[in-house]
Amino acid sequence: MEEDKRVPIDRGWAWVILVANFIVVFLVIGCTSSFGLFFAEFMSEYKASASSITVALSVQTVIFSFSSLFALNFGTGLASSRTYIILGGLFGCSAYVISAIIKDMSYLILSHGVIFGIAYGFSYGPALVVLSRYFNKKRGMAATLGNMGASFGSLIFPPVIRILLDNYGLKGALVIIGGLLLNLCVAGALMRPVAFYKERISGNKVNSKDILSNQKVWTTNNYEFVGLDNLSSAMAINMMMQGLGLSISNPILGYLRDTSGSFYASFYVMGSTLIISGVILFLEPLCRKLEKRRTDSKNIEQGVVITP
Repeated sequence: MEEDKRVPIDRGWAWVILVANFIVVFLVIGCTSSFGLFFAEFMSEYKASASSITVALSVQTVIFSFSSLFALNFGTGLASSRTYIILGGLFGCSAYVISAIIKDMSYLILSHGVIFGIAYGFSYGPALVVLSRYFNKKRGMAATLGNMGASFGSLIFPPVIRILLDNYGLKGALVIIGGLLLNLCVAGALMRPVAFYKERISGNKVNSKDILSNQKVWTTNNYEFVGLDNLSSAMAINMMMQGLGLSISNPILGYLRDTSGSFYASFYVMGSTLIISGVILFLEPLCRKLEKRRTDSKNIEQGVVITP
């Protein structure tokens, strides 16, 4: 236990990890949430339909799902989270630069679909995993501050991209955003694995999954806990489900835009699904109480029958 105190949990380098995680989330979510501005420019520049562009977005979400699964599960023995985040920065920059030089919309599937999908999966999930390993008592606050990068990215990137498009055009804006994504490499370089401290203490090479594995990580459900050694796999499955859902919805929304001639139908569908999901979540506590009441009643009945 004395050795564990020498690992900077909730202090020291953990705050550097928090800043690096903020940068990763800020850049990745900022780019993905602001792609709608490029969406309209691609349609205008290449005279393309909305459906053809949403195919690239669908491919991106599928690739994001499987690249997240690889980086957080199957590929953990091949490279560290730091390596995957740095690779994510390189892939992200390459995706936007390639998108700037393509001559046909079909290549957007390769650049923004496949390459940026890999960048998204390699950077986002591993950054969150590293952050969770560096915090214990202050993990809730750290997760909140780290994920604020998504809000700031969604707030700052749209006006910045609009200014870039107005002053440098579509290709210039894509190249500049690609350069900004190289900062993922800087953030990844700061993501020193927790195993570094364990190796320095013991003098032996260890697996980062073996460090602090007795700690618990809370998920969105406060009644469920997973150990740190299972966190990567849990997040991989979660992100894969998110990506698969988006991959189905994007072509549908693009089809609605092409058939109706405007985005109103797409907005109505998206808003309706959000309302439905909110209603389902609102009913979840009620369903839990009803299930608990039913279970308690069943136990009482069994107890009456068993009691002589």
